[in-house]
Amino acid sequence: LNRKHFYNMKIADKKHILQKIAGLCKVILPAFVVMYLLFFILSARTQYTGINLDNPEDYKYRGDGMIFLKTFYLLQSNSNFYAAYRQATGRDNSKRQLSADVFTWRLPTIFYFWGLFVKNGYQILIIYWILAFTFVLSIFFLLKRLSGIIASWLGVIIILPYFAGNFWYKDSFLFTEWWALFFFVIGLTLFVYKKYSLAWIILLLSVLIRELMLIPFIFFLIWSFLKKRNRLFFVTIIAIFLLYFVLHYSLVISSFNNNHLRATTFNLLHYRFHPFEKLGFLSMTAFSFWSYPFIKFRVNLLLFLIGAVSLLKYLAGHWKALDDTFYVYISAWSFLLVLPFISNNSGNDYWGILFMPILLITVPLLIDEF
Repeated sequence: LNRKHFYNMKIADKKHILQKIAGLCKVILPAFVVMYLLFFILSARTQYTGINLDNPEDYKYRGDGMIFLKTFYLLQSNSNFYAAYRQATGRDNSKRQLSADVFTWRLPTIFYFWGLFVKNGYQILIIYWILAFTFVLSIFFLLKRLSGIIASWLGVIIILPYFAGNFWYKDSFLFTEWWALFFFVIGLTLFVYKKYSLAWIILLLSVLIRELMLIPFIFFLIWSFLKKRNRLFFVTIIAIFLLYFVLHYSLVISSFNNNHLRATTFNLLHYRFHPFEKLGFLSMTAFSFWSYPFIKFRVNLLLFLIGAVSLLKYLAGHWKALDDTFYVYISAWSFLLVLPFISNNSGNDYWGILFMPILLITVPLLIDEF
């Protein structure tokens, strides 16, 4: 069947052929996902063999992930998060010191969440992969609702290699960005399915875990006022977060004496904002892409561009009647409008966790279901 012959066929015959192709895809894509998952599970067993997630020994650990793990263990004997986080940071082998700049801290939510459900780092890893599986399942149902079954399977195939990056950076599962992302996408899926009460709780939890999640909620709120829908839903989430963050800020400040308050958040705020930073942007889009095929050909940028085309195609076709799909696009692109202007060169590459997985799942939305 050549292209010329296809174009000359009757519309009914074309539709019949396309339906056959779609039916074939509905068999091949699930089979591919199952095989990839089996390979992924076997790889995980190999890659995590010998990993040490016990209480890190003082001055013999390094990096944010291990600082978070140390904080978790310190919290088991000390209920004060702020004292525990300062100790964990100071006992890193780089002996870094925290300032009163609240943005150099983490919100305590995820640490108390861990303490509520697990007793050691190995159990945190198990909970992480349970949530990761739930996240992938949410993507499947989200895309199924917004597009169709083929887009759902493609979304899963595109997103799975992103998690394989955990095998290269083995303590990255402790990054708070992952946990905030999981709850955000699960909550967004529930929201699209109009399960508003549960969606509200889970979405609120996502922003209480990582304050950067406030960015899409601000854009959600603006759109809700333009559409005159769900205004109270987003107003309450943002209001509760702001109260929580003010409390967090006051507790950070109170953990320092007056001699250390010269480097507070507001004194340093003008250093946080800067012109668009190309290196920071590229490092965020490349984070966790190490296991994707053809990575040497900048496949992360290729997928980024396809995501941009997907957004333009959606806006062109739905400009006068934007539906729930627009929330997915807002979720990814709102970060891209802000993070390159506040990132710390390539030091915040892991911020890509917050938006690249969401951007990736917009790629299958280019496909029109048959």
